[in-house]
Amino acid sequence: MDLRSAHAIRVATAPLVVAACLAFGPARPDLALAGPATDAAGPWARTGSLLYPGPVVPADVAGAAPVAPPPGRRGDFWVIRTAEAPQVMGSDPWPHLQAYRLDSLGLLAPADPGALLTQAAGRPVVIMVQGNLVCGMLAVNTTLKAWQWLDGAGAIPRDALVVLFDWPSGRALLDPARDLNEKSRRAFVAGYHLARLLQAFPPGARACLIGHSEGGRVVPAALHLIGGGALNSQSLDPPIGLPGPRPPLRLRAVLISGAIDHHWLGPGRRLGRALPATEAVLGLYNPCDRVLAPYPLLPRTGHRPAMGSVGLLPRDGRRLGPLRARYAGFDLRPYVGGYHSLLVALAHPPVASLIAPYTWAVPLP
Repeated sequence: MDLRSAHAIRVATAPLVVAACLAFGPARPDLALAGPATDAAGPWARTGSLLYPGPVVPADVAGAAPVAPPPGRRGDFWVIRTAEAPQVMGSDPWPHLQAYRLDSLGLLAPADPGALLTQAAGRPVVIMVQGNLVCGMLAVNTTLKAWQWLDGAGAIPRDALVVLFDWPSGRALLDPARDLNEKSRRAFVAGYHLARLLQAFPPGARACLIGHSEGGRVVPAALHLIGGGALNSQSLDPPIGLPGPRPPLRLRAVLISGAIDHHWLGPGRRLGRALPATEAVLGLYNPCDRVLAPYPLLPRTGHRPAMGSVGLLPRDGRRLGPLRARYAGFDLRPYVGGYHSLLVALAHPPVASLIAPYTWAVPLP
């Protein structure tokens, strides 16, 4: 069998494999693996549907009411939504951005995104990007719960702004595999939109970008563009860079179960300008992650294991040269088992505390 035939078979069978992996996930965290930390945060609930299950989250996160932020911090939480922006690489998101801020009653109220940029001067900003199917109120509550637990672990500075970058990751197509393929495309577009948002930050601003799953594709895509790279959405469209010069920002990133090829951060690779744009990147990976297992079969990949599954391989590190010092990796397997869930990971204080140096809560090691 030649390589072209093998590739055709792989692409043809990918929807079946992906659908099977999505449909038969566990109903709640494996507490024998996850341990007392998830017991203390429970009960837990599975979001999504039987055919297309979403992430496992605490029950209050799956509810309709906003989760409470850390005490006295309501005014520090923002939501930036890009659902109304054209989902085309190179489109300007600014005319379509929707900004919200928690008011004194703990409710989201429309706000001027320019006020966020003003607040960002002289303060660390933590921007969280959620994964596939985590949008709207589920994304808001997931981010607020993550903030609670990171704050409890001393992993977010007291003066930080917390921003949810809410991209259109909700279900768009009936077929789960085709829908996931569309989200992988949109994630690159969302990376462009996030980069355009960062371009408007005041000079010298500090921002930590935290991306989970497909959000772990959005974040390095934005960093690659900020670093001077060009990018397309893997839809036969031409690569596009950002207009204007590189903004003088201090950027750090955390990729949690990131849905990118393990070698894409290397020089000359698809996202090879991401590391040069940052001071430091933390990659949290899990070789037992069930959702990322079929990743090499997906069309919008290089048909290699995801960084969220295997981390940075030794040969990937060698190719980085001096940039290798900017990357640190950590295996989540002892904490999360086979689960693909941001909150199952952050429920464990040792995992949450790893993020502290990347938000400026403590110095980098």
